[in-house]
Amino acid sequence: MMATLTRSCIAVTQPIGTFYLISLGADQLVGRVRIQPRTISSSESHNVQRAENQSRVKEIALYVRDPDATFPTAVIISCDSAYAVINEGSITFSASPGQPEE
Repeated sequence: MMATLTRSCIAVTQPIGTFYLISLGADQLVGRVRIQPRTISSSESHNVQRAENQSRVKEIALYVRDPDATFPTAVIISCDSAYAVINEGSITFSASPGQPEE
């Protein structure tokens, strides 16, 4: 069970909708995500994660150990609105709908 987490956010409105930008450490993200990879039969689903490529995973694992490693691009994550409340200037992620906090 994860505790509630609140972070400052910046709303970015584009023609297809509003996005919220936040900064979140990998250690805070890992326990809060569920990866839904694409499959051949899921062409119409909302799952957008590419299939895992073990050779690419090994390359990235080596790269992150380099003291000069940087990740200047964003990671885009879809959030179910049942798990998040957006207030002016902040977003709060719940433990999970209907579950008590730690």
